[in-house]
Amino acid sequence: MVSAGLLTAHCAFGQTLSTPPDNASDVESYASRAGLNHPYFDWLANDVPYIISPEERIAFVQLTNDEDRDLFIEQFWERRNPEPDSQDNMFKSEHYRRIVYSNEHFSTERTPGWKTDRGRIYIQWGQPEEIESNKPDAGGRVETWRYRYLEGVGENIVAGFADPDLTGDYRLEFLPELEKDRFKPDGVHEMSTSACAECIQALVTPQAEAGSAFTPRFKELETAIVGRADLDDVRFSYHFDSIPATPFTTLVPMSIEIPSFEFQSRRGDPDEAIQLHLFLRITDSMGHVVDTYEDGVSNVAGISEVEASERPFIFQKSVTLRPGTYVVAIALANPELRTIGTSYSELAVSAMSNQN
Repeated sequence: MVSAGLLTAHCAFGQTLSTPPDNASDVESYASRAGLNHPYFDWLANDVPYIISPEERIAFVQLTNDEDRDLFIEQFWERRNPEPDSQDNMFKSEHYRRIVYSNEHFSTERTPGWKTDRGRIYIQWGQPEEIESNKPDAGGRVETWRYRYLEGVGENIVAGFADPDLTGDYRLEFLPELEKDRFKPDGVHEMSTSACAECIQALVTPQAEAGSAFTPRFKELETAIVGRADLDDVRFSYHFDSIPATPFTTLVPMSIEIPSFEFQSRRGDPDEAIQLHLFLRITDSMGHVVDTYEDGVSNVAGISEVEASERPFIFQKSVTLRPGTYVVAIALANPELRTIGTSYSELAVSAMSNQN
């Protein structure tokens, strides 16, 4: 593997750029010198500085139009999807959850949480199994994180942080020596200054877009949504939150509440709860489909509990969206009765102010 410190590329914008180490400030400087426009500068500098590989970084800054940049970002997450055939990319969801958590728990007066040392380690490695903290004294505060096992890193990993001035700004004091750039995209191996074109070809491929076509399981629900059918034979309510993670991306938790009686069988075994069919589609202000999700929804309680309970069943899902205006369309079907309920709601995702 070529060392990140030695890797350079003569890129399309006429400069020779060294690939920086995994440091947020260095990646931001790199993106600025590359002349990236917003919001793609924000994505490279704020969303993925700790997880993007040197090869991907070089390829991204050489792209010359937004269509290719959008395709690159889509494929960036798909390369990391632990279940490529799944509608949910758990890696992407967890990544943004960690950014939000870091901002909520590690921010200081001057620095957003994701840019702090604790934020960086948390985003890269997740929640430690053990955290030890001393009581504040003349020597400040010390915090030690212990991980029993990290895939690709090792066992019994310890990270130490110190806050000598009691400002809340913990700095990384010690960390085991790790192999850099553990993630390497498929099809990209060694790379030198003359490999930019090959890197882009390997990382931005048209066939990936063609292979990502969505084939619905519940076609009658998609038809209802596309036709904007207004149906109320299956009842439910919904609630959306908006949690900015970065200037480029907002985490949107969605909750769909379904009355318990909707799971009761009317025609089959009265002691067996039925499974409902859920179809959810998000479109942007231009009508383009941004995300589609469908699945069977079951109330895990027994039928006797369902009958006795007045509490609704709550289905939860989080999506990541860019700032903008969207329409969230939801269809819920009872396959036993062949009934459907639909709803259409406008969702405004505000832009996050630029961070320090």
